[in-house]
Amino acid sequence: MQIFWHTNRHQAHPRSWSVTIALPVDTHDPRDLIHAIDPAVERLYQAGHLIAKAGIILYELQPEQVSQPDLFQRPNPRSKALMRAMDTINRRYGARTIYLAACGTRTPWALKAERRSPRYTTCWRELWTVRS
Repeated sequence: MQIFWHTNRHQAHPRSWSVTIALPVDTHDPRDLIHAIDPAVERLYQAGHLIAKAGIILYELQPEQVSQPDLFQRPNPRSKALMRAMDTINRRYGARTIYLAACGTRTPWALKAERRSPRYTTCWRELWTVRS
């Protein structure tokens, strides 16, 4: 997993930071990712810089069925049940109905998509229906 951010590249002295984190075991629990991200962000953050872009890149994603389990750590069945419950609630009542507290409650900086092109080839809900 890689975490990065940078200042405005059109400034006189643009700056960028990044760190790569190797997770000790495969995980499908976003709480594990948040626990890995927190110390890295603390290490990278430098006060006084206005961040223009930030992101997290996840590498080597694979289905849970082909994940290599850890020999010494037993999977937590409650974790899988919690994630399944969160997914079910969000599917039923809409995205971000329930989420992890680390994700925040307000995102004034969130992506504004009012001028976004239609996604006919990637989103079933936006696919046209043709009737004769």
